[in-house]
Amino acid sequence: MKLPKIVKVGYHVYEVREVEDLEKIAPKNLEVSGIWGFVDFEKAIIWIKKDIEDRWKKTTFIHELLHTILEEAGMPQDSKAEKLILSIQNVFAQVFEDNDFSFLRDKTGE
Repeated sequence: MKLPKIVKVGYHVYEVREVEDLEKIAPKNLEVSGIWGFVDFEKAIIWIKKDIEDRWKKTTFIHELLHTILEEAGMPQDSKAEKLILSIQNVFAQVFEDNDFSFLRDKTGE
């Protein structure tokens, strides 16, 4: 599965990078044991573990994307945000997979 190289959220462009070992690049204060992705908000990078199944990679990408959306909306990244994201990430992934949103890019105004 190929993830996008960049994603724009609000006025920021986040680079999306896949890596073998999240522990090597994670901030020291982040517990990465057992996780498949995280966002570095200072550098605007979404990090995703490379060697996971496609279905988990999709969900992990959506999970981290939702973190960027909440961050850009000014919501604190705390346990409440994590709980909210965990509760909706699968629904978001399924909605994006099952629907064609190309109409959002239609510039004709029809």
